[in-house]
Amino acid sequence: MILEALSLVGICFIGTIVWVFSPEATAVLYGSQDRMPALVVGALCTLGQCSMFALLYFLGGELTERWSWMKKNVDKTKTRFADQLERSFLTMSVSAGVIGIPPAIAISALAKGFGLRLLPFLSCIAVGRFGRFTLLAAGGEEAIKYFAAAPPLSNLAMSLWNQIATL
Repeated sequence: MILEALSLVGICFIGTIVWVFSPEATAVLYGSQDRMPALVVGALCTLGQCSMFALLYFLGGELTERWSWMKKNVDKTKTRFADQLERSFLTMSVSAGVIGIPPAIAISALAKGFGLRLLPFLSCIAVGRFGRFTLLAAGGEEAIKYFAAAPPLSNLAMSLWNQIATL
């Protein structure tokens, strides 16, 4: 059980920046297989993803210079949401946590530059992510039925998730 919990945290940590390891899909998978209660899945996914957000908070400036895809994402977010971010960064952080608008990765990289302290920022993101992951895990079985009707690519993705989750 501990190894499985650590693997879930790790998948969500890496999945924050490597889209193939989607934390949302992982929460759905774990929820559909009744491996853990939905609240536990939500908490572990949130821990993994918020750990990456904390890393991005501290290294965001350096990483955006090295990773062109992240620089585009951050620049686009900064341009599109500049006024809202200036007025209420924490409110935008909650929105990023719950629905992903603006992108939480970009918000994490920008937070330090806007003078936000880590704890209030991560608390806002974590509340939204916890709700998001818990709902996905709780509705996992229904979501799997939906994805089963999707094209074969989703079946390949779910097969990959099954293999990763059993490590």
